[in-house]
Amino acid sequence: MELVLQQCDVLHNESLFKDDFDNNLKGWEIVKNDDENAFIKDGYYWMENTSKNRWMYYKTKLPLKRKEDFLIDTEIEILTKDAHGHVGLVWGFDKDREILNRFTVSADGERFLVMHFQRNHHRVFHRYHSWELKGSSTNKIRLSIARIAGYFYFMYNGKTVYTAHASQFADYGPYFGYYVEPGIMIRSRFIEAKRLITQPSEAGDSVGRLLSWYPLN
Repeated sequence: MELVLQQCDVLHNESLFKDDFDNNLKGWEIVKNDDENAFIKDGYYWMENTSKNRWMYYKTKLPLKRKEDFLIDTEIEILTKDAHGHVGLVWGFDKDREILNRFTVSADGERFLVMHFQRNHHRVFHRYHSWELKGSSTNKIRLSIARIAGYFYFMYNGKTVYTAHASQFADYGPYFGYYVEPGIMIRSRFIEAKRLITQPSEAGDSVGRLLSWYPLN
């Protein structure tokens, strides 16, 4: 994975949360009813939204302090063929789950959406939608979110597709997890969160420093 950062160096990264889904020690939601099905099996976290019109998310707590720089990285496999709707990540919310953020990709792999919104989408505070992914369809996707020096970087399969100031997003609590829209089943083989230690680049350094401190593979 490569990030192009504006006048900032990542000095150190520390893994605070890593789950390969061999068990449920991290406290992910396990549920089975008429609207959804979520379970851990064979080294994957499986999530299925069987509802007609409800989006679902599956959360746990991220051990980070507010305002800390971080990176969240995961792989998602879309199991439903010819699915419509979005899947991806949510973060920055508390137990009330009233205001949250999402970074999601359409199941056909052609578009992505970054949003800061109120639950059930009653209000939208920040929204960016793009068809930039058109032609890159695949059932396995790598999604990453980095907060670095006051900016968020959103990455799809190792490529930065959107950047925005941190003030555009919710920071109400430590919860994060997966997002699944109706009629879609996904599974994930891992998710990891790292705390990042950063500092401004020295005067004279070129703007747009190319870093490879977190290889995609």
